Amino acid sequence: MSEFQHSSHRSPQITTILIIIKDLTRYNSHMSESLNELLSRHRRSEPTEIKQIKEFVKQRYNKPVNVKLGSDNIKIETSNSALAGELRLQSYNIQQLIGTSKKIIIRIV
Repeated sequence: MSEFQHSSHRSPQITTILIIIKDLTRYNSHMSESLNELLSRHRRSEPTEIKQIKEFVKQRYNKPVNVKLGSDNIKIETSNSALAGELRLQSYNIQQLIGTSKKIIIRIV
């Protein structure tokens, strides 16, 4: 006999509550699966500016960078100080490449 079925040791109210909990658990499980499916299908892709900067650095210097877009700036983060220096020199070219007037900020992290 299932724990959710009526038992001689339980009152009808407790059995009803257990059935409701079971149904809610099943519903919540289905909802979380549905949300996971939706999120996996609709992952946001990187903005083109980020892709272009990462590709520029990868092709030219063969190094990975993190790029963050702000409302009035673009932050490029690298752990390599020599690369940071090179990117500072190339900041105007990067602006031209992606067609922006946002300030380019280079950070060593």
